[in-house]
Amino acid sequence: MAASHPCRHVRAQHLGFAPQSLSHIAASELLVLLRCLGSLVDLIAERGSDLLDLACGHGRIAKRLAARGVRVTGLDATALFLDRARAQAAAAGLEVEYVQGDMRSLPWPERSFDRVISWFTSFGYFADDENRRVLREACRVLRPGGTLLIETNNLAELLPRWLLDAGFATVDFHDREGEPLTALSGRMIAIARR
Repeated sequence: MAASHPCRHVRAQHLGFAPQSLSHIAASELLVLLRCLGSLVDLIAERGSDLLDLACGHGRIAKRLAARGVRVTGLDATALFLDRARAQAAAAGLEVEYVQGDMRSLPWPERSFDRVISWFTSFGYFADDENRRVLREACRVLRPGGTLLIETNNLAELLPRWLLDAGFATVDFHDREGEPLTALSGRMIAIARR
């Protein structure tokens, strides 16, 4: 018996609100995504620029990039999401290759893509070792000089919100030496006061 996707229950909930309610998010996120990826002209011109969308879901980002001329391949573990993505791409006359698979074991040879994106909290589904495996796989399929973009929840933003919601009055963050937290801090100390 095949193992189920670890977030099957969470991803099934996405069916209730996606893709319609995510449409406005995808449009605004696309601008951020393009800014992070670099010039769209460069994306299209450089060897046709091959982009892999990991955990592409319904294809909300993939189809928007394809509409702008980027060659996009989307990978997702959920067949229903891929069926919807394929139908939407076909209806829009877009060419996007959608592949069912596991991001921990990508089915492409080394150096297949110029860009890999993992958007909308699709990184971090697994245990730490398996999440590191996802990163190694993304690196493996990137061409030299390629770029990986990961968009995910920021624990430094989530934790204070959760602590404040739990009833704490203030929340401060420090590194393990008690200094203000920075992007280079290896550990994070949260101080919540009631």
